[in-house]
Amino acid sequence: MSTSKAREVLGSGKHTVVEEEDAKKTRYDVDAVWELMKRHEKVIIAKAKSWIDLAPVEENKQVLLKEAMGRSGNLRAPSVVVGKHLVVGFNEAMYREIFG
Repeated sequence: MSTSKAREVLGSGKHTVVEEEDAKKTRYDVDAVWELMKRHEKVIIAKAKSWIDLAPVEENKQVLLKEAMGRSGNLRAPSVVVGKHLVVGFNEAMYREIFG
């Protein structure tokens, strides 16, 4: 459900989805997720009705990975790259603030 809601919010603004991967087909383990995070200036992760916003530096690694990984051991969906930021999970207020 969160992926379709994310598409809805993205579609209502000035942003368009350029590339999409199915998390059931493309797996990201902990090491791959950390490498993905390190390529961005900031990682923003939805947490229920709030979100965290941290730089992907070694001191934040455990917190970022704990919050970004799903129970299946894969990167949570939806996960999108916006400019220099990686956004993980869905929170409608967060999406509206980030994607306006």
